[in-house]
Amino acid sequence: MSMVKRFTVWFLFFVVLGLILPGSSQAYLDPGAGSSFIQLALAGLFAISFFLKLGWSRIKSWFGRKPAEKPKTES
Repeated sequence: MSMVKRFTVWFLFFVVLGLILPGSSQAYLDPGAGSSFIQLALAGLFAISFFLKLGWSRIKSWFGRKPAEKPKTES
């Protein structure tokens, strides 16, 4: 690899790294942010429970399958 290519690759690497990693953050979380997070978590739990309730018989039948028995023939 030539010296110019190597320099270009490293330069682009550090430029991208500098854009990805912030220098400082001036974030503010108001009291409503916590309640929004709790509401999101509860909605997710209710959605999962609703999905499991609707499909419980299918899930149960999938795990509880027994191999089909062959019919006995009389000779």
